[in-house]
Amino acid sequence: MRPENEKTYETITDRQESKTININFKDSEELMLKISQLESCQRLRLNSNVTRHRLTQPQLDFRQLLPALPELQTLSLTSVNLDPAGAATLDSAGAATLAEILPQLPQLEGLQLRSNSIGSQGIEVLAGALTQLSQLKELVLSNNQIGASGAEVLARALSQLPALKKLELKVNQIGDQGEGALAEALPQLPQLEELNLSHTQIGDQGVVALAGALPQL
Repeated sequence: MRPENEKTYETITDRQESKTININFKDSEELMLKISQLESCQRLRLNSNVTRHRLTQPQLDFRQLLPALPELQTLSLTSVNLDPAGAATLDSAGAATLAEILPQLPQLEGLQLRSNSIGSQGIEVLAGALTQLSQLKELVLSNNQIGASGAEVLARALSQLPALKKLELKVNQIGDQGEGALAEALPQLPQLEELNLSHTQIGDQGVVALAGALPQL
């Protein structure tokens, strides 16, 4: 067992051998500051072991850090936040910060925001920024407390994501109303290959709506 004060981390920073940086440790400040120097980074993953006060130090302003990665293709934020006043996970305040960043990453192909607290209010904030990611192929918003109203807003944004191949919304409170809105949006996603709506409180009405939309894909 490691001592409590020992740094534990896993990161890949070799520019020639890998394009991925994984950050999954407690004392991350030093390595986080080095991310901006890795201009060739294509995939950046941050998870819940990066404590909130580390992520929100002024010198770790993601509004400056992420746009400094011009080759970034996949951004994964699992149970983290980008806003110092926000909750321990990505809530509506953190979503507002992310909404400022995303338009500066037009090359982004994957956005994974699993197990946060974005909620319907956060989706309303993010929707406009998502529509500017014309190359986005993967959108993961599972386990984010998204309700029917959030699903409706997201559905309207999906029409601006023609390259989307994977949409994951499992473990949310979308319900039949939200499922119906998503069903209307699905035919506008000609490249969609994978759709995950498990555990979204779908009923018979939602199933019927989706069944009518799926053959059009």
